[in-house]
Amino acid sequence: MPPPRRESSTVDALLEALRHDIMTGTLKPGQRVDLDEWGERMGASRTPVRQALERLEAEGFVKLSGRRGATIIDVTLTHIEDVLSTRLVLDAALGRAGTRNLDQDDLVALAGLLGDIERIVLPEQHTQMVEPALAFHSYLYRAAGAPMMLRLATQTVHHTNVFLSSMWFSNRRIAYVGKSHFKELYAACQIKDEDRVEQLIREYRIDMAGVILQDRVRTEELRILPAVLTRAESRRLRAIVDDGQDPLGPSVTTSAATMRSRKKAAV
Repeated sequence: MPPPRRESSTVDALLEALRHDIMTGTLKPGQRVDLDEWGERMGASRTPVRQALERLEAEGFVKLSGRRGATIIDVTLTHIEDVLSTRLVLDAALGRAGTRNLDQDDLVALAGLLGDIERIVLPEQHTQMVEPALAFHSYLYRAAGAPMMLRLATQTVHHTNVFLSSMWFSNRRIAYVGKSHFKELYAACQIKDEDRVEQLIREYRIDMAGVILQDRVRTEELRILPAVLTRAESRRLRAIVDDGQDPLGPSVTTSAATMRSRKKAAV
């Protein structure tokens, strides 16, 4: 007999509330989450609270501690590297696969999201880049038709928000390169240039990683992220992290598919 729907919805509500407090920094690394306290707060018994915490532990946000609750994970360099590396690999793969499946209706939807991004005035409205940027990438990734990869990629987004809320970070510099990134990304999607899409997403994730890590670590201290980068990408990361450069934005490399498209248009 399936569990009551109400209990399932209670677990989902608790999961959403707990994740929100973790991502916004209301619940900080090392802080304890008490079962009874959250049960009282949400009008729930201990069982759904624990079920929500078990799901958060599976996602890597908390560590269960006995029968009374859990502890928010500490934000370590290894954890940050793990999240950034996973996000880079999954996003690039989903973007590549999604590009192949785009139809005309999808391109219209992406064009609308690009318009939302381009209407944002910088630097005053740089925080408003977050929502349409996430929506654009998410739309493209969903087109890949790979629900497990998408679920894991979504978890990395949540994890990124966790350590961004616990560290000083302004997305202003990312917002500046973001506009050019999404313009180039849309152009590559239009002609289904999978290589260019993958390249653009990897560059964008490296730029974001560089801004996050800058002034906090040297690339020689990194153990995970360099392993998923090419030599050229490693140089890009070092320029931001070690040399203090601003994010570089989209490269001007022209792929074979782009060249073919331009030749076709010229004819």
